[in-house]
Amino acid sequence: MIFESENGHRIENIQKNELLSCLRKINGTSNSYAVLETGEGNYIQVGGGPVEYTVEIRKMLQDAEFSHWKARKINVENEGIKKIIISGSVVDVKSNQVIDLDTVLKLFDAYFDGQPLPLSTEWDDITNMFL
Repeated sequence: MIFESENGHRIENIQKNELLSCLRKINGTSNSYAVLETGEGNYIQVGGGPVEYTVEIRKMLQDAEFSHWKARKINVENEGIKKIIISGSVVDVKSNQVIDLDTVLKLFDAYFDGQPLPLSTEWDDITNMFL
């Protein structure tokens, strides 16, 4: 897997402990996003920090099509829009799509291992945003 972050960190064949350490350094200013890619175009990405984050996953399908999903807290209602700063830009995110660092680490950990993602998170299909 290939890890990349806003601050220019690029690590091929990253180890899990190194990945989790890099994710803890996302600070919302000079290092506000990171991507872990499988090499086939599939990836998980996080933006925000240092307290509030948003997480998305892209899965490649046939014929260069893909699906794209945003993490959402399970059983939590949307109470409006929250603003998260990613790479100097303000990104509007539904309040129930704001994720804490512990959840970010669990999602990346499971993704890294190819395991099912934690049941504490559901996924909103946002593929149409990219079409």
